[in-house]
Amino acid sequence: MGGNEGMARVCSRRAAGWTVQAYLGSMGIELKSNNVLDQFRYLLNEEMLAPALKPILEHMLQPLEKKDPLGESVWPLEANLVAEAQQLLRSLFPDLQ
Repeated sequence: MGGNEGMARVCSRRAAGWTVQAYLGSMGIELKSNNVLDQFRYLLNEEMLAPALKPILEHMLQPLEKKDPLGESVWPLEANLVAEAQQLLRSLFPDLQ
């Protein structure tokens, strides 16, 4: 990603958040919270969700981890959030393809 991995993760999460918001809206589901993390958690716990999407939502919820108390934060997973955000969109809105 050319040194912009952090920005790519942020943008991927935003795109996934908009996807989940649109999906919940299309299903007529209104949550009390507009917080996208709450929306990820809600969808993650829905029985109707395809099992393949659960790891994607878990990755979107994964926070950075501190290397040491005074060190920088690091991404603890080997996950491509850009590809996963695209997969989430394709799965929740298959007619868009």
